[in-house]
Amino acid sequence: MPNKNWANSPTGPSAFQYRNGYNRWEAYGIPGRPYLTGGVLENGLEVKVEFPTITRNIIIQAGAGTDTDEIRIHFDTKDNVNVYAQHRYITLSDDEANPDGGRIDLPVRVKEIYISNATSNPSAFELVAFCAAVDKNDVASLSGSGINTNADGT
Repeated sequence: MPNKNWANSPTGPSAFQYRNGYNRWEAYGIPGRPYLTGGVLENGLEVKVEFPTITRNIIIQAGAGTDTDEIRIHFDTKDNVNVYAQHRYITLSDDEANPDGGRIDLPVRVKEIYISNATSNPSAFELVAFCAAVDKNDVASLSGSGINTNADGT
């Protein structure tokens, strides 16, 4: 008599069903679903943007209405001492000295990103992300050298 659990076993039929995943190129081969957000951050505040699925691309614009807009983009919270102390962020500024308007295009596959205010004035931002058909639980949060630690792990 056949094993009743065979259908769900590692070698049964369910093991060979196609499923999108983080490293499957098919999941990134079509245009991503758009995700829009933005806001104004007061002095010292940070916002964690969590995407519904893994991103293909993120575009962030500093500005959108306040007088002095300078924001920092990072992949871990600023509460981790290494993020600010080791300059593990990118600063965007929307002022006269920056004719490009403080815009960055990040072709990254992430499930979250952090944006913080880098000035004592309110700073605004706008964000558009293009999300792939990959579940965000398929990838861990970013960590390590260049994100929140030094090359030696400290």
